[in-house]
Amino acid sequence: LLVLLVSAALVLSMAAVSMAAVNVSADWRAEWQSQDSQDDGDLGFKKYDLRFNFDGKPSDSIDAHLQIAYDNTEGKVTVKEYWATFKQSWGTFQAGTWDYKLYPSRVLIKPHSQNCVNEKTMQFVATVPFPNGFSIGALVIPDLKDNKTDWDLKVAYKGSNWGAEVHYGQDEEKDDDYWTYDVYYQITKDIKVFSFGMNADTDGVRGTKKWDDDFAAAIGAQWSKIGGSNLTASLEVGLETAGKGSGNDFTPVAVQLKYEFNNKLNLEVEYTNYSGITEDDVLIIRPRLKF
Repeated sequence: LLVLLVSAALVLSMAAVSMAAVNVSADWRAEWQSQDSQDDGDLGFKKYDLRFNFDGKPSDSIDAHLQIAYDNTEGKVTVKEYWATFKQSWGTFQAGTWDYKLYPSRVLIKPHSQNCVNEKTMQFVATVPFPNGFSIGALVIPDLKDNKTDWDLKVAYKGSNWGAEVHYGQDEEKDDDYWTYDVYYQITKDIKVFSFGMNADTDGVRGTKKWDDDFAAAIGAQWSKIGGSNLTASLEVGLETAGKGSGNDFTPVAVQLKYEFNNKLNLEVEYTNYSGITEDDVLIIRPRLKF
């Protein structure tokens, strides 16, 4: 009954937004890719996609969001994410479908090839803030057909120059649990160091592709406004190897350079020494235009 009530409230809120002021924005991105294991590593066009975001406030206590996207590799328009957030005196309650992030500091590396929870079905999150930067959160994903419920509990802290976040969750389909952590330290306003990781059972949860140990983690650093410019650089290195199952274990490494020409146009260049959990040099060049 709760699922039906909240689902109905979400639909009604989106309908209310359609009759009120709606902010519409778009994000276009294209990718050129070079991958050693494909086409002799030659750089070539890979794909483009266009995403439209619709945001509005049906009331002072409700925010609503809808994103639709077109990807030329799929050749169709899809609803990528949607949610409604209900603001209360005790905190917030969010319902919909979106990427529930496990590592806020992460840039590219995905421990066990996993970085978020998104079952592409209705999910619900309650977040309660506490004094001095602490907060707790609870995610539930009910499956009425199989009478199962996946869940994730979060404890977080955000201070003036450092923060941390820990998740513990259960994947009922595989009957496996996991825990994740994310911690960062802001050395200066432009330089940040961080570490994040996941410990998952051997069978894996939510489509994970396992590294060589149950505990998979990474460290990284990000430098913004380099030399007073609009250039941002990040480096991430795995603390555990991957690829042993394929007979070639390696340490994952990821680098990203991002240059913002203005608040609408930027260029991203990414390098990883892996594809999934297989060692493979991959270079991606991605211009992005927001309007």
